[in-house]
Amino acid sequence: MTRLVFILGAALLSFLFSCRPSYVKGRYKIKRPMYTHAICTVDGSYMYFNWEVNGDKRRVTVRGYGDKSMNGKVFNVIYDAQHPNNNYILQDQQLFLPHEHTTKTMGMVYRSRKYDCFFLFNKDFAGWSYVPKGKGIKKGDKFEVEYLPQNPERCAIDFEKSATIQIPAYGSGVCIEYMEGIWATFQFEIKGKRYTAYSLSQPHMVIGDRFKIVYDTLHPEHANVLLDQPMFLPSEHIGKSIGTLLKVTPEGCEFYYLPEKHTSKKYKKYQSFQADSLGDYSNLKKGDKFEVDFSPSHLERAIIYLNRPLR
Repeated sequence: MTRLVFILGAALLSFLFSCRPSYVKGRYKIKRPMYTHAICTVDGSYMYFNWEVNGDKRRVTVRGYGDKSMNGKVFNVIYDAQHPNNNYILQDQQLFLPHEHTTKTMGMVYRSRKYDCFFLFNKDFAGWSYVPKGKGIKKGDKFEVEYLPQNPERCAIDFEKSATIQIPAYGSGVCIEYMEGIWATFQFEIKGKRYTAYSLSQPHMVIGDRFKIVYDTLHPEHANVLLDQPMFLPSEHIGKSIGTLLKVTPEGCEFYYLPEKHTSKKYKKYQSFQADSLGDYSNLKKGDKFEVDFSPSHLERAIIYLNRPLR
């Protein structure tokens, strides 16, 4: 009898403890998951996530960073059907409401950290997002971005939809904006329509630099800038000079050149090694000289030809 009472008592305690809110790695255990959405409002250093369950208004407060760009953003909420106080704001799952008209484009991650990232899209805008746990995101990765045209700060990057190129075609893109050492924006034209592509920036990059671009024939917004293939258009007037290597890295080289008859100033440029080239760059060293083409109308634009050495 005593043993039976002990077993029943243990079972009752086990049941009671299972009904209490408990945490798993900082989250409540949610046995009967339900989903809804929460709208974020920012006040000072606080963020408030407001949501409803069956007409019952609820709020989750987050203290520590009151980023104004979060104001008005909508996020997925998971909660327990029987214990709505057991909930979690999924800040890596931003939503748009059914009545909101959105536009989709491609964006590029220009800064990546363990739990979050910053990305560019639509030529002039930048966004921020949490990164789902276990998702390996790195600088330069490209994904689909959804945003509100009337309020581009309301944007969400979809890490499940990367910029794949199924049917490749090639063109040329011109740099229209950049932040040295971080990102660059390029514009290219297909059948009279202009598109935007993003890349990481290079040292000594300038507005007007032109590179080969590969894009998807069916979805030209899926495009990659080939930074190892700088180019001039056939219609451009080209000048000749001598380039001297200043620094050689595993990825590329820095060089300087003097556009004679145009200026006495020396210009510096960086050029990536071609990934598919058969050339051997292991023997390159500081002081080596090669042929350089430059633009007389824009002296900071130049290409060094590492297969044309000079003595």
